[in-house]
Amino acid sequence: MAEAHQAVAFSFQITHNGLEVDFDHEVLSSIWHSGTHSIIKHCQRHWHDLVAGLYPLQPYTLALFIFASLILKNVGLDPSFGLIAFIDHHVPLEYLAPSLALYLSCVLYGFLAWIGLILFIRYSLKILFLYKAWMYEPRGKISVTTRIWMALVQLLKGHNPRLCSYQGSLPNLPVPKLEDTLRRFLLTVRPILNDEQYSELEKLAAEFQQGVGKRMQRYLRLKSWWATNYVSRSKSLVRSLLDCYLFQLLVARFHNQTYASAAGIRQ
Repeated sequence: MAEAHQAVAFSFQITHNGLEVDFDHEVLSSIWHSGTHSIIKHCQRHWHDLVAGLYPLQPYTLALFIFASLILKNVGLDPSFGLIAFIDHHVPLEYLAPSLALYLSCVLYGFLAWIGLILFIRYSLKILFLYKAWMYEPRGKISVTTRIWMALVQLLKGHNPRLCSYQGSLPNLPVPKLEDTLRRFLLTVRPILNDEQYSELEKLAAEFQQGVGKRMQRYLRLKSWWATNYVSRSKSLVRSLLDCYLFQLLVARFHNQTYASAAGIRQ
């Protein structure tokens, strides 16, 4: 009870003299520092997500785009090829002065050009990352195509990447064929079923393939066009399962090699 009483940072009691309030400044200070530390970590996490989401460009480059569009427009050059005038004409800015409306149009154009460049670099990297021929080339011999691919990736990859900076540039997961999925499913359950159960499951798989399976496969392909992970909403699910299977494989191989080495020593 004494320890519980000491852990209370704020307490009060009513006496004959009135209301008595007691503060534990040490505990309140600890709570304050813990809260501020949590807020700082939360802000840092959001800033990291923002920087990773804008990669390969940095947030400060937005100011460079806006400043460049304003300077070029003031010297008589139009970097937007008419887009700034189009924005100035169609965006409702009549209540502003003409010069201020033009500046706001330049700011909006700089922002759109900045976002467009980020998307262009991201999708260019996504297309480049689809190239896999470099994995099958002999060691020490690099083809001209691979050299060009390496130069383009080096040009677009940016500088000082953070964790998950290339997450938006990775190619989408390929959608397996429905026939292959059902074949692997039947192959997996065959050892635990008898002939009658397996025959019934084959019929159900054939009905699924000819019926609702086709419609679900079409929905899955549509989802894979815009979703980076069409399997589930949680990106960690497939990764955790793959890590589990890989760990089991490594452990199994390790034990096999250990037993083989022990058997060789005894012989």
